[in-house]
Amino acid sequence: MRSLRLRPLVSRLLIYTHRWFGILLGALFAGWFVSGVVLMYAGMPRLEAAERRARRPVLDFSHATVAPSEVARAAGADPQGPGSRGARTRTRAETHGCLEPVPTR
Repeated sequence: MRSLRLRPLVSRLLIYTHRWFGILLGALFAGWFVSGVVLMYAGMPRLEAAERRARRPVLDFSHATVAPSEVARAAGADPQGPGSRGARTRTRAETHGCLEPVPTR
């Protein structure tokens, strides 16, 4: 007898929540669609190269365990780089941040 009184209450509650979930999800998808159309025609903001570099963190090569020349050699590329004339110089990572090229031993 008691289940007969619960059935209309559960049914009404289910319909009510289903209706409001549908309204909220419909509003979400409509906003998503409109924002997609706006981004499609307005475009994304563009940054100059200097602005992009200014926000990047500085790379710390002091903890590098593999020299870039070894990576190039393993990848099958010329470790000297294109245009090198055979004079082997160390990279910045190999010289612990020294900016001047240091000849190898």
